Amino acid sequence: MSQENVLVLEISTGSHYAAVEGEAGDFELHDLYDGLRTEVLDVRDLGERVAVVYVIQGRARASGLVFDGGQELAQVATLRDGMITSMRDYFNRREALEAVGLP
Repeated sequence: MSQENVLVLEISTGSHYAAVEGEAGDFELHDLYDGLRTEVLDVRDLGERVAVVYVIQGRARASGLVFDGGQELAQVATLRDGMITSMRDYFNRREALEAVGLP
């Protein structure tokens, strides 16, 4: 991440929704899940942005919700001079691709 970085993390536990924005160095995804496993499904290089679609498996510590069948998530990273300047999480492929102007 660059020195001027922003991380936007949106978390939903069904009835509760929270958004956290801050420096990426303050956040570790592994802190939110037990037995976290991820598998990358798709990567789209869009020049100044990169969209990544992946499946996450594990148990959410806060809610106890288990993702044993896998939960598809996506991230869009914005780059400047080869460094990530911002990263945003999405709950599915469609939302992420729409955010970068793809169908």
